[in-house]
Amino acid sequence: MNMDKKDIEQLLKRYRSGEPITAAEKRWLDSFYLHYAQRSKHHISDTALAENLATVEANMKKSVSPYRASKNRMRFAAAATLLFGLLFLGYYLQTNYFKRTEELQLAGGEMREIILEDGSKITLNGSSKLIYPKSFENSSTREVTLIGEAYFDVARNEQKPFLIHTPRMEIRVLGTAFNVRDYQEDQQAETALIRGQVEVWKTGQEKEKHLLKPKEKFVLENTPVEEMKSIREKDKPHTLPNVATNIRPIAISEKDGQATETEWMVKRVTIMDESLAQIARRLERIYGVKITIKNQAVANQVYSATFDNEPVDDILQGLQAVAAFRYQKDTAGNISITTP
Repeated sequence: MNMDKKDIEQLLKRYRSGEPITAAEKRWLDSFYLHYAQRSKHHISDTALAENLATVEANMKKSVSPYRASKNRMRFAAAATLLFGLLFLGYYLQTNYFKRTEELQLAGGEMREIILEDGSKITLNGSSKLIYPKSFENSSTREVTLIGEAYFDVARNEQKPFLIHTPRMEIRVLGTAFNVRDYQEDQQAETALIRGQVEVWKTGQEKEKHLLKPKEKFVLENTPVEEMKSIREKDKPHTLPNVATNIRPIAISEKDGQATETEWMVKRVTIMDESLAQIARRLERIYGVKITIKNQAVANQVYSATFDNEPVDDILQGLQAVAAFRYQKDTAGNISITTP
């Protein structure tokens, strides 16, 4: 079942008022609250919700076996009472959660600046999602969730630390400026500090915090995407296996002394020993185009170059001069790269 926020509220209201609901809706509610209990601090993931639903459905099939029906009747009655209590509490929490949070999802080629209630400024890059509260008034912390890339200029407030959750990192600040990049399809995630001070650690490993100094960045490398699916599930170990972490200096542009980690905000593209496949993902986010590379050898070609706010065609033509490939555009502007 595909449920949006309005559908969820209406279903919960019908259930609380005693109106009949379908078996499919009942299974969805079971899964919804199982997931809500596991992810009370984070936004609902469709993947995790689907996995929970599959588990609930499997358990229900077992529980309605004719050999167990008589023994399970009392258990179902007790479970129904417990579920009603969870529904009542969950309805209050969840509907209020929807009312007090905002979710911003950008397509490739978009960029948006958000000013939070505390004065903190966030510049969100293309193909990124940001979930943030409308107000921090009744909270002891200021927490947002980022999937993708953003530049943060956080207003200082020592009484309310600013926390950022990404698929692979947790970041804690009081007031500072830094760049965070964690696209789930990338093999590398990083937090680059421009000024101030931040603490950063791998998700689930808070005891291994790293304190960054200005012009340093925390880097996570070689994280298989499939291993990130369960990192926030409460009943599984909160670890990121086979992930290398290190602290590196921030790369500084020779042209004007700016950090290359934040050049995406001015559409400058600095490429340092990157494969064409990596470059293509960056261009998709900056220019909002779809790039398909049809040959693995071409995708693995490595380049180094700098392009300052140039059209995507000029960038591709410049790369062609270093290691040859062919490309063409369709009527929608999508780009296909092939062998020379």
